[in-house]
Amino acid sequence: MYQLGWVFNSEKHRQDIETIISLTQDQGTLDELGLGSVRDGFANLFFPGTTTIQTRAKYFLIVPWLLEEIYKKNEEFGSFSKVLRREEVKVIEELKKREEQDGLIGQSAGERLKRMPSSIYWTGLKKYGIVLPDLTLSQLPSYFRRRMRLENSSMTRRITKEDKLADLNEGKENVYLTSGDLPKYPGLSKLNLNLSFKEAEFLRKRILLKEGNSLLAYILKDIDENPDFLELNSFEDMADYLGDKCPLREALQAALLFDRIMKGAYIRYNYCLSLQASREIKQEWAEHWRTYLDSLSGLTFTENSFDQYFKQFYISQPTVQFCREWLRLINSDVINEKAIDGLLRLREVKLKGNERSRLQNTSLAQKTSMPIGIGISGNEIQYLNFRFFVAKRIITDIYNGLILK
Repeated sequence: MYQLGWVFNSEKHRQDIETIISLTQDQGTLDELGLGSVRDGFANLFFPGTTTIQTRAKYFLIVPWLLEEIYKKNEEFGSFSKVLRREEVKVIEELKKREEQDGLIGQSAGERLKRMPSSIYWTGLKKYGIVLPDLTLSQLPSYFRRRMRLENSSMTRRITKEDKLADLNEGKENVYLTSGDLPKYPGLSKLNLNLSFKEAEFLRKRILLKEGNSLLAYILKDIDENPDFLELNSFEDMADYLGDKCPLREALQAALLFDRIMKGAYIRYNYCLSLQASREIKQEWAEHWRTYLDSLSGLTFTENSFDQYFKQFYISQPTVQFCREWLRLINSDVINEKAIDGLLRLREVKLKGNERSRLQNTSLAQKTSMPIGIGISGNEIQYLNFRFFVAKRIITDIYNGLILK
């Protein structure tokens, strides 16, 4: 069995690696053919600030609350990472006492949790302008020291919420860690995972202000008056629901087309692996492959259909070339399965090397449990959801808070 590891030179290095891993994973799938960058490009366009391992919207407030509390209580910040972890563990233990625990991060792991909410939500906090400076978590101690020196040299009192709001209007955002309209921290003993009306309205306003062109903002704008979105069960259902008036309709259709076409690469990948399995499994994947080819008959595309998105998402050239070649081969009047299998084998070898390539290494293929890279529900193959379910959970939390008014 092969394992991949890193030697971390710093806390920032560790956080960067963890972020990269989380952003290139879709829950329940393996990105064996390296298409995650395209998937994440669409997901970031539609639902910016989200990652696949986010759970509840309340963490967008809990994390900045904890950071501000740490700043208020500490004169020295050399042990900041340990202090933050300790405070986040306290939150986990306190929330475990609540009746509502759905989406509680660290519910089982507790203090053994490897990745804390502060790391999971950090990119979103900056995206939504809840955390103002462009910092990594590891840079916060230096920021706190600068902020304290600034306060001590300019005034004898700490900066108030009114000061923050006034200075923000003058464009002095980098002086402060969090947005001036951040709701007041209720305290650890009163903390829960549900949003109050004030908290829900704050989060909605931040998303509308900072990511107003996204689907996330488009849906949130009137969610309290039109909650039908909450009943949708798939990304495709959402595209149909939003209709032609949706500002990102063209990108939505492109994402759906990418899903329908490129999932065939994983169907064929699994078919190739099934050649090392039982006759029944091989027949099953052969049928999935035939069904996929039949599904292409009503689609219109060329090998350049996604070029504008490849460019927009800064997709690497090898991934672009693989997608274009797949599109070309699948769009042919006569399907050349030998060429398709060769393309898949070459792609996996380039990504993983000969020894780790399942298509190249028969012993690995024989040990593989399918499906890989896709899911099966009944007879339907499911591939990409572009973080739809994560976004829906966050939107649901905001809606539930808004209706408390």
